[in-house]
Amino acid sequence: MQWIPSGLSDEAKTSALVLVAANLLPLYGLLFLNWNPRHIFAGYVAEGLFIFLYGYLKIGYAASRLKDGRMKDLRLSPTKFFYWLCWVGFVFALMWSSSQEAFYMAVTFFASHGLSFFLNVVRQSEYLELSKTLGYGIIDIITALQRLFAVGLAILGLIAGVPPVLMLSLKVAVDLYHHLLIHSRKQPSKAV
Repeated sequence: MQWIPSGLSDEAKTSALVLVAANLLPLYGLLFLNWNPRHIFAGYVAEGLFIFLYGYLKIGYAASRLKDGRMKDLRLSPTKFFYWLCWVGFVFALMWSSSQEAFYMAVTFFASHGLSFFLNVVRQSEYLELSKTLGYGIIDIITALQRLFAVGLAILGLIAGVPPVLMLSLKVAVDLYHHLLIHSRKQPSKAV
């Protein structure tokens, strides 16, 4: 595929394809299912929250893999994982009460980011170096905040009359660019 760099791992390529597919759902809903753009932007709020939650999970997972005591306060524990699941449930409940469209998007984005977490963190071990763990976990948290800010700008654009199809297309392009940029910089660590 021409738009995916050749130097990426198979896991990063697969997660890029899943990212594009997940982002096509709202575009399809807008064009063919008459989805309300405001409900779509509520679904993007869920995605921002999931990015934040998976960023936290990346840091906790990598900290749990360190055997020398570094970052022990950040390690995953059953209690921390339970709280993480409670937040995930809260996001789903919030989207369910918002609209059917937002809930469908929440399920799709949760699965998309979950697959990326499994492929790139668990299977590929991208985050096992301490500096990368903190750096990329924090980048995910900052990305989540940027995503929430972008949703606010998109709603302003909607009010101003910018076509929602244009905004959704730009979102897909920016997401793919960010994904490819992040994963092209990472090299799997051998040992911790």
